[in-house]
Amino acid sequence: MKNNFKNALLVGQLVVIMCAPLYVIRFSFWGFPSTLLEILILILFALWIVFKVVTRELLSAIPRSMIIPGILIGIGVVLGIFLSVDVIGALGYVRAYFIEPIIVGYMLYDYIKKQPNVVFRGRIFETIHLVWLAVYGQALWLSVLGIFQLIIPSLIITASQASRAHGVFNTANALALIIGPVLAVELYRYVRRSKGISWVTLLDAILLTAFLLSQSLGGIVALLVVFGVVVLIRCVPHVSLIVFISLTVLTGLFMAFVPFIAPKTDNPWVRNGNTASIRICLWEGTQNLIRDNFLWGVGLRSFPNVYSQSYVTCDAEPLLYPHNLFYNFWVEIGVLGLLGFMLVFLRIFMSPNIYSYALLYAFVHGLFDVPYFKNDLSVMFWIFTALWLITKEQRDLGVRHNVRN
Repeated sequence: MKNNFKNALLVGQLVVIMCAPLYVIRFSFWGFPSTLLEILILILFALWIVFKVVTRELLSAIPRSMIIPGILIGIGVVLGIFLSVDVIGALGYVRAYFIEPIIVGYMLYDYIKKQPNVVFRGRIFETIHLVWLAVYGQALWLSVLGIFQLIIPSLIITASQASRAHGVFNTANALALIIGPVLAVELYRYVRRSKGISWVTLLDAILLTAFLLSQSLGGIVALLVVFGVVVLIRCVPHVSLIVFISLTVLTGLFMAFVPFIAPKTDNPWVRNGNTASIRICLWEGTQNLIRDNFLWGVGLRSFPNVYSQSYVTCDAEPLLYPHNLFYNFWVEIGVLGLLGFMLVFLRIFMSPNIYSYALLYAFVHGLFDVPYFKNDLSVMFWIFTALWLITKEQRDLGVRHNVRN
């Protein structure tokens, strides 16, 4: 009975991962908005609670490396609620982008620690490998849909993205943000582990094709950075950490020059520039906003309202976020929340393993986009973090075991 319940929980977690992009299916219960992803998470959480109560199985301790970042993020989120111009909307953000994703990540971490292997039809499988198959499967079905969108017009979801693979999303970049981390892990397998050519290579080719057809420049840059890091691993110690710190510093230096290179215009509603100039305009206005709200930001779900009222510079498109990882967190959950997420990245890149390259991709792509504030992306962020934690702990345990012997 207990084993059947455990297997059911694992299946539930795999279903949540595979269906994460289906948050786009939205509905309401008595005026309360929800998504298919949220319903799946709530069902899984309820089953997990029942299992813990019935079996009296203890909870896994929160990893020490995540405690301080978690506290900082928590404080930033609470302040983000109180500062928001839309408190009800901010609570929805907290539920969708913080509480539910962190719960999913923790349940996965707890499950794999307690059940590192599962038995199915007499065969033993590593749980973490089954989870990876679900992550891969999610990227694969989105990739197939994205490719066929360019062949069968009736599959197009967003008319403005008709010339680009975009899956179920309203932008092609959103598809790249899902596929890119998976490609980063696969890239590591090919380069570092000398992964041979097999039928899986065909599936990887499908992922790469959809990724390229999304035409995401930020995604291509991020994947090239990951490739460079993977190649340099053995000859440059701590290369992931070096890249993280270097890109953080370079981003800060570049942002200091943004006011000097931003286009000048008399009418910000007339768009004459390309994507790069639009981003620069957005960053210039965001800098002005941050200057006036340095410590705490402007609160959750407040950026579009506050920015459009007082901080528009050379482009007036009402975007939801500043399209830069640092600025995204800064304006929403303040310096403390930003610091919390940077500590998570720092911990990961100080002790890299195969799953850290998925998060390296997200970090680099996030310098030009929004790699977290979407239902599926926030869930995947904490899933990759959980996979990194489990892999790190297994490696550390193996090292300690060898030392004792």
